[in-house]
Amino acid sequence: MDDHNDSIKSTFRVLRSCQSLNSLGDEYLLSTINDSIRSFSKSLYDYDASLPKHLSATNCETPGWIPMTCATIHISNITSQFDMDGEETLCFMKHVHLLYRLDDFLETIPSLYAIHDPSSITRTIHDAFNIFDSTPAYKSTSGSTGSSHSMHDSSREATGFDCLAGKAFLEHDILELIELLHGTTVRNASKFNQRWYTTELRTTLLAMVQQLLESLGQRPRDDREEDVVSDTSATLRMWLHTTGASSVGTNYQFAFLACLVSARDQTPCLQGLEQHYLAQAFAQHVSASWRIWNDLGGRIRDEAEGAFSSCSFVVGNASDSLGSLVSIANLEADCTALVQKRLQELVDFGEGTSSTKSGKRHCLEFFKRAVYLSGDIYLAGDPTRSCVDRVA
Repeated sequence: MDDHNDSIKSTFRVLRSCQSLNSLGDEYLLSTINDSIRSFSKSLYDYDASLPKHLSATNCETPGWIPMTCATIHISNITSQFDMDGEETLCFMKHVHLLYRLDDFLETIPSLYAIHDPSSITRTIHDAFNIFDSTPAYKSTSGSTGSSHSMHDSSREATGFDCLAGKAFLEHDILELIELLHGTTVRNASKFNQRWYTTELRTTLLAMVQQLLESLGQRPRDDREEDVVSDTSATLRMWLHTTGASSVGTNYQFAFLACLVSARDQTPCLQGLEQHYLAQAFAQHVSASWRIWNDLGGRIRDEAEGAFSSCSFVVGNASDSLGSLVSIANLEADCTALVQKRLQELVDFGEGTSSTKSGKRHCLEFFKRAVYLSGDIYLAGDPTRSCVDRVA
């Protein structure tokens, strides 16, 4: 009980300073946070405990971000009038939670699997997706957890043979991770939305690895395309619209949300060439603004870790300032609103019942609010990640 109360109080202190929640009174905000944590946190902790051990091999056993995840998704669901039911809300929370675990997991791959050439991780991910795409048997077992035969799920010590076989173990665990992320919600969505989600997931994983390589001072190799992939950190725009925005996972989270809506409505979500293009543009603009807010909020942490971020483009340039990044993030937010308006018009004039059309409109608003609130949280200084992340 005390843990719940402490979580509620600490979550309230951060969310109360978020500009996007200024319209909510103290009593209502506190009550909503209370409802979200008491309704969903236990299920998320239980879900985390069921995950393969290598997903939390170097992180805390009881992740502190869970209460904030519960509040962010629950509040955004209510204020956007998206009206996901409890099961759907928990489903989306689990997927957001997996993103945290996924991010930490990819950063620890070189040490966890004794990978001496981190650039080989890119090829391993490609190979795992090729197996997944071409083997129906893997898809039929998606969603299972705790059944891995990874060496990292064993209590035994790693042997010399384990280290030599590190890449094979990694491919196995990446494949299991892909299966896990293609859970029941994705399998129940339309083929159109499944393909979209798989594509975005692959892009996210590869972007995370590329950012890892850049932080290690390496350039990712891909033997299938010339010899070396181009340096995507050459300019801020190039980085934001490739590695930067993709590596925070927002694009693939939006594709997952589309799968959730598709599974619920039993029809493809945001289908057709123009709708799909605008949906991807919407997610990309949301991702670019979130990337900047994330980096501003974690600036001190990123500098300490030597991580490449949006703020890296400001360092050493006297004519620039962190305020310039805020202006760019706001520009991306304006682009988001413009694309959202056009996409809503297409949905309204397209096929479907008034109920499904309304659900798609509110889906867009929910996602935008949830991401923007997450940006507010990072700028406010989220205590569940690092106490040094706070910025003035």
